Amino acid sequence: MKKWVLSLLSVFIIISGSNIAVAEIKREVDYEKWGKIAVEVAKENYDQIEISEYKYLGRKNVSETEAIDTFELLAKEGQKSFQIIVALTFNPQTKQLKSLTIEEKKSR
Repeated sequence: MKKWVLSLLSVFIIISGSNIAVAEIKREVDYEKWGKIAVEVAKENYDQIEISEYKYLGRKNVSETEAIDTFELLAKEGQKSFQIIVALTFNPQTKQLKSLTIEEKKSR
């Protein structure tokens, strides 16, 4: 009986752990998609820009149909270094982009 309970408990732990890992992988892939869009938008908005750093700042779940992923980019244009904050609003269920904002911060 003890072996059966331990086996069942082990299977449950393995299944639970794999579900968590799958959810983390899915979220990582999800934010990478929005990160690529953030970089592309920044490059389109600035001439001759070089992006040296990229940082995912996190996700804010506004509602079931709206979330905001925010990214910080360290950019250089000529001799000028500055930060760009890109926030992408999207529907997490359909993965459809609703809007985005781009904001330049003071140089470091």
